[in-house]
Amino acid sequence: SAIQRRLTHLVVLTTLLAFGVWLRVSNYGQVFAFGSVLPLTADAAYHLHRSLQVFASFPHAPVFDRLMNWPVGAYSHVADGYDLVSAALARLLVSTENELGAATVMVYVPVLFGLATAWFARVLCARLTEPERWPLTEFMTLAAALLLPIGLFVSLLGRTDHHCAEALCVCLLCSWLCQRFPLATSDARTFRFELLGALCITLAMYMFNGSPVYIGLCLPVLVVAITFDREPRTRWL
Repeated sequence: SAIQRRLTHLVVLTTLLAFGVWLRVSNYGQVFAFGSVLPLTADAAYHLHRSLQVFASFPHAPVFDRLMNWPVGAYSHVADGYDLVSAALARLLVSTENELGAATVMVYVPVLFGLATAWFARVLCARLTEPERWPLTEFMTLAAALLLPIGLFVSLLGRTDHHCAEALCVCLLCSWLCQRFPLATSDARTFRFELLGALCITLAMYMFNGSPVYIGLCLPVLVVAITFDREPRTRWL
């Protein structure tokens, strides 16, 4: 029956996501040790340090960091978005005086980004798959996105680096761009499509410095789609 199919579908999705969570937090003992929070890499340590700075002066992100180029200090070279998201989540869950609690929240942020990336990879696949083939393709896409080694590595507990946010932003950009295909689809000829594009581009620009490269790669695809559009546009672009 339809209810059984729906329930089976929900159980499979939940199982895959739960397995994805377990894979990402199974290094718990490596991160929470010696009564402290230990980020996994040097870059992760820097982002955790910067996120804690934002946490203390929320919502202001430091422009100059005295711990860089010690003892002179240097201007921070990373985008503010990832650190601001980490600090905002910590602000929601712990008091401003609890730095250890804030760090504990922050080391889970990559896990959340990793799960979100896998979910939106599923959305991206839906835009490219025929409806009758969708259920099996959906499960395979979600499983592949959750198990992809590099995706798993950048979204581990304690891997507090911006690469997990970068993966999510690229996935969102691709998902948005695929709305423009097939060329005869009218849903991508509305203000909503262009507003979503603006939001995805803004998010990417705010999350990581390399975003202009990926945004630039979207341009020729849009040019081709608009040039060979088989229906006249009555709205923007």
